[in-house]
Amino acid sequence: MKILTLLFLISQAVFSQTFPYYHYTSDDGLPSLTAYDILQDKNGYIWIATNNGLCRFDGNRFNRLGLKDGLNSRHIVSILEGENNEIYIGNYDKGINLYKEGNITALVPPEIDLHLYGDLFLENNKLYSQSSNGFLFYYRNRNIEDTAALSYGEYSGIYTTITNRIEKISNGRFWALTTDGIYEFIDNNFRKIDINNFSDPDVYSVTEDKNGSLFVGGVGSIYIIKDYKLIKTIKTGNFDDKIFRIFYDSQGNIWYSVLNKGFRIIYAGSDKSIDIGIKLKIPKAVVNKIMEDNEGNIWVSTFGKGVFCLNNMYIKNYNEDDGLSNNNVQAFEKDRFGRLIIGTFNGINILENGKFYVYNFGVKNMTDYVYEFNYLNNKIYTCVSSENLNINKKYFINKVEFVFLSTPSFCITKDSVYLSGAWGNNYFKSNEFSRIYENYYYVMGEVPKNNRVNKIFEDSKGNLWFGTALGLCKIKNGMKEYFYDNEILNSAINSIKEDINNKVWFAGEKGVAYYDLKTSEVTSLPDNNKYDFSTSTSIEFDKYNRIWVGNTKGLYVLDNNSVKYFNKLTGLPSNDILSLFYDKEKNIMWVGTNYGFSSFDLNIFDNYKQLPLIIAVNYIKSGDSTYTSYDNLVFEQNNNNIYVSFSAMNFSSPSTMAYQYRLGEKWIDNENDFLDFGSMKEGTYNLYIRAKTQNSDWCRPVFLPFTVKPKFAETIWFQIISISFLTVIILFGSFLKIKATKKKNLEKLQITNRFNELEHRAISALMNPHFIFNALSSIQYLVNLNKRKEANDYISLMAKLFRKNLDLATERFIKLDEEIERLKLYLDIEKLRFGEKFSYDFLVCEQIDSSKILIPNMIIQPFVENAVIHGILPKSGSGYVNIAFDLENFEINHSEYKCLVIRITDNGVGVAKSSKFRRPGHTSRAINIIKERLILLSRELNLPNPIIITDLGERISGSCGTEVILTLPPALYKYIAN
Repeated sequence: MKILTLLFLISQAVFSQTFPYYHYTSDDGLPSLTAYDILQDKNGYIWIATNNGLCRFDGNRFNRLGLKDGLNSRHIVSILEGENNEIYIGNYDKGINLYKEGNITALVPPEIDLHLYGDLFLENNKLYSQSSNGFLFYYRNRNIEDTAALSYGEYSGIYTTITNRIEKISNGRFWALTTDGIYEFIDNNFRKIDINNFSDPDVYSVTEDKNGSLFVGGVGSIYIIKDYKLIKTIKTGNFDDKIFRIFYDSQGNIWYSVLNKGFRIIYAGSDKSIDIGIKLKIPKAVVNKIMEDNEGNIWVSTFGKGVFCLNNMYIKNYNEDDGLSNNNVQAFEKDRFGRLIIGTFNGINILENGKFYVYNFGVKNMTDYVYEFNYLNNKIYTCVSSENLNINKKYFINKVEFVFLSTPSFCITKDSVYLSGAWGNNYFKSNEFSRIYENYYYVMGEVPKNNRVNKIFEDSKGNLWFGTALGLCKIKNGMKEYFYDNEILNSAINSIKEDINNKVWFAGEKGVAYYDLKTSEVTSLPDNNKYDFSTSTSIEFDKYNRIWVGNTKGLYVLDNNSVKYFNKLTGLPSNDILSLFYDKEKNIMWVGTNYGFSSFDLNIFDNYKQLPLIIAVNYIKSGDSTYTSYDNLVFEQNNNNIYVSFSAMNFSSPSTMAYQYRLGEKWIDNENDFLDFGSMKEGTYNLYIRAKTQNSDWCRPVFLPFTVKPKFAETIWFQIISISFLTVIILFGSFLKIKATKKKNLEKLQITNRFNELEHRAISALMNPHFIFNALSSIQYLVNLNKRKEANDYISLMAKLFRKNLDLATERFIKLDEEIERLKLYLDIEKLRFGEKFSYDFLVCEQIDSSKILIPNMIIQPFVENAVIHGILPKSGSGYVNIAFDLENFEINHSEYKCLVIRITDNGVGVAKSSKFRRPGHTSRAINIIKERLILLSRELNLPNPIIITDLGERISGSCGTEVILTLPPALYKYIAN
């Protein structure tokens, strides 16, 4: 087996990572790009002293304070918080100001010749600082007292001593850091102190850890002093580095700035300096102050470069600027020497001792695209995009063998079987690695298709899992199992891992799911409005069995029922996560993205406790008034436009801040840190405001009750008067409208009734033309037969009928006996005409006196005529017509009435058969008019159907004929008084 000589190109960098950070400039509201001092007050606000005044920062907005607010000058060089939340403000050339409860006063008037350039200190109610002529002073009773000239004993007459800085250390001590060592303020004077093994070098700065160790910045060295003994010296790498500022943070890191050379960090447990300034693109900036806030963020103020906030210190980011060959990081692995192996779109990188090494193996395009690494049997099996590789060749990097495969996935089983996934819905399998490509098998089905095998994994039970572009396949003892019913497992699977609870997890295109090896059940993680697990690319577990899921929207950390979400807003270089790898030894999660990669230091991450958010109300405006006290707020109605400004300080991830408010029961989302209520109506309001960050719960809401006074138009008296007036107007208008409507309806009803009456009279006055024609024909027939007597009788009956019709034509109501008489005349005429074709009879109940009851005129005759013409005549054989009158009780509209019921019954052919003899579309105009007339006459009773026509053949089997029932309530018939 041939061993190739290794060719490599090494890219080394003196810096190799950067914390996430925010860079604040004048574009963000910072008063000036030159910032001198920074502090965080007890309420959490960040105060920044600049060359153009003072500002207070809440994470979102800079509240600027300048000359118009009461400052003595624009040049603020130092700030200090007192015991009662007051802020002392040191001006470079015009004394000292005091900020308290929103007001700025002149503590030391500007006319006093006082030039400050050092920090402010407060000790025993005395205010100390350093003035331009090298004196330490303290303020008492508005006077400046020189307490000690820096004349250092016998050295003052021999050497010119320069005081670089005066700092306050523990126990209220002051140290002067000079070109001639360290002096301490003792008994109201400065005295040089003796430090064992310390040769009194030129020193510039000092910081202190929680154990009382002092870190002194000199030239090219940092001196660690404890109990006046030099215990360690750290070399910074350059002999002429003047360590202008130094700071020891809560994690044990040492931050320091070098005059005109930016700033650097020495990580806890290391002596190696990392140049952070280069990564922030300020390699030569002058750093004026380094400070840590209560969230663990590091703040850096600079001369002319603005202010930096390095946040989320458990994250470090790496990219091409650090020497990485390509920002697209597809895979990670760790070799036996602890080096991190990184697979990119452009070769293999190794991170060792903070430097990147990019390797090329002398094969063109061989490592252009790295799919995955597998560290097995002291070899790193590397899946790459190159084709036609000779897998029998060996490649070594610092005694570590790399084996390359031109396939997207690879696995070695516990039984030493080699498996390699391919692109054509197949995988290769062999007991000998050198012969791995000789035999292949299909995954999804048994035919070739365009389907890449993304991942091959063997679980603790010996099951083989194949994650492909078309879904998941499980193989056990040669038997395949698919998961077509699961949406996630039936789509592209990109990553497979098993946790300590024997659950095999899958990350894919449609989300995340797991297979429980104990129960053989599949469970899918649900998506919701807050978390979306689709397009997942990778999955990993840490030592606490937390689940880390990377997808195109960021990084999710699932810990039991809680989920944390990380993206660009929380420090990642990109939202597009490509790979994950957990380093168990260092407890670091490596996160590959399309813009470099990140390390999550879980030792720091797990100790990071996010402070509870507190909503602070900045001010409330109503009209021209501004309120800073919020008890018993009452607003006049002409000032009912209410503006509320508030803050919820979070400097680690301020861009993820979300707000909600409520005035009633429902919380309402609000994107801004203010509320603007326009034209609030009168009343008492209870306003609640709350906030949260991307990975926190909603904080305890702040409560703001306020009252808006009503206008007179909104008072109860105005409402009573208005309602009363409107009620009167509405009632009066309704009365007029109802009256007009009734009048109009009455007129319409009268016109309709009159029209129907006239039409009925016309019908009553006119005999049926067919009846007259047939009658004349019958008379002619009798005359021709020389039957004069019968002809005379016919004419006599017709004359009586015509006379009766003419006499009654103008009457709306007629006596019942007159109607019966007229009907008998009509029926007698028809009997003469048709002979003995039919007979008739009238039945009047005993309760009815036909001479004293009036009924509507001409309502019965049309039905009798229909019975004879359309019922009897078409019938074969003789027929009869029965007309009965009776009084019956009916319930109409929940009331009982005695109604006159008229029944006209015949035994003719019936309604159904008679309709066959009529012309199509024929309707009886007379019957319709009668029906409408009866309804109009009884409109108050609202009769549902005053006329009922029944075919007796349909009602009674074996019968024939028709029955017409006219129901006349009391409104339709009348009694004649005696």
